[in-house]
Amino acid sequence: ESELSILDFSEFMDTREARRTHFSGERLFTSAIVAVTEDRQTKVGFVIGHSEHKASDTGGQWGYSKFASILQQKGLILKDVSLAGTNSVPADCQLLIIAGPRTPYGAGELAKLHEFVGTGRSLFALFNFYSLQRPTGLEKFLADYDFEIGLNQVSDSKNEQSGQSGLLLVDDLGNHPVTKPILGSRLQMLLPRSVGFPETEDNELARSSDAGQAVGQIRDNKGTVEKEGKIPLIAAKLHANDGQPPARIVVAGDSLFLGNSAIEAGANRDFAGLAVNWLLEHEHL
Repeated sequence: ESELSILDFSEFMDTREARRTHFSGERLFTSAIVAVTEDRQTKVGFVIGHSEHKASDTGGQWGYSKFASILQQKGLILKDVSLAGTNSVPADCQLLIIAGPRTPYGAGELAKLHEFVGTGRSLFALFNFYSLQRPTGLEKFLADYDFEIGLNQVSDSKNEQSGQSGLLLVDDLGNHPVTKPILGSRLQMLLPRSVGFPETEDNELARSSDAGQAVGQIRDNKGTVEKEGKIPLIAAKLHANDGQPPARIVVAGDSLFLGNSAIEAGANRDFAGLAVNWLLEHEHL
């Protein structure tokens, strides 16, 4: 019962009623039907070992249990995946989620990720401002697939939430299968980093307004303005592989917007579900 509707409790103290803002039944029933009619169960891995968000964490800003619940409602099987030592990505894992790592990946771990993408499986990588002073190595790894991950923080004087510095209301969404269903809505992102492609705006899923600024080398609340104008914050790519199926990759410059405290804001929850559907080639959802 609690999952069928999204409720607004903002006026509950006055009216003793919760207002239903969205009906989720159609999405949930469709996902359930798909789960029981597919011939195999799809497994999704959450990479661990570098202080990433955890699917089991019920905490506020850093917990990812609500995002994990969205995936489980789709009938997906979740598992933690470590890339350290002799561990390899399980062969039956179709999607890896790397959510907000804060410590560097080793060369062997990055090699396993290259192998994973090279077999045509999908990757969802999310960065945040906590790793600005200590790059994770994923920035250079994703550059091999033409992504440009900024060592910066993006501000937007036009679309910053009043009274909440660093909280961006992102309404410039791309005409991509992930974002097309939520055009006209807004994502809420916290101090995102820039994520795009060096020479094209194609496949950019979300951008700041034309008042955006990407500020690098932030120390003592001061930094150098690297870019101004519309700055990409989320991007996607269908990467061609030699002799293997193409891989699907989505990269976001913020991981906190899918944390438990923020995932219900704006269209964040819808974006999470749509991104996973596209990554797993579930366009029918």
